[in-house]
Amino acid sequence: MSGRKNRKNKSGKTGGPRGGKRNDASLVGASDPRKLKPLPRNILLLDLVVLSICQILLSTGTITDEIATGVTFIAFIGILVALYIQFLDKSDASKTLKSPKNH
Repeated sequence: MSGRKNRKNKSGKTGGPRGGKRNDASLVGASDPRKLKPLPRNILLLDLVVLSICQILLSTGTITDEIATGVTFIAFIGILVALYIQFLDKSDASKTLKSPKNH
């Protein structure tokens, strides 16, 4: 038993809390910077659905190439808007939605 106590843990586990590394920011409630904001995520999902429906309609011959090109262009603009909101928009949407406090 005494030899087991002096042995180093070779697996790299330190006996800390499970679930991987956590920094103090995640404990405070700050969101993970790698996560997408909800609005850009929903815009990208909508673009994906619109483009897939457009492709299905184009392959069946229901819509013409010109209409498909227009829909693709609109979806591309939606992708650019989602990227702008995700990376360049520094305003917090939750600040603008809160009503002012009455004192």
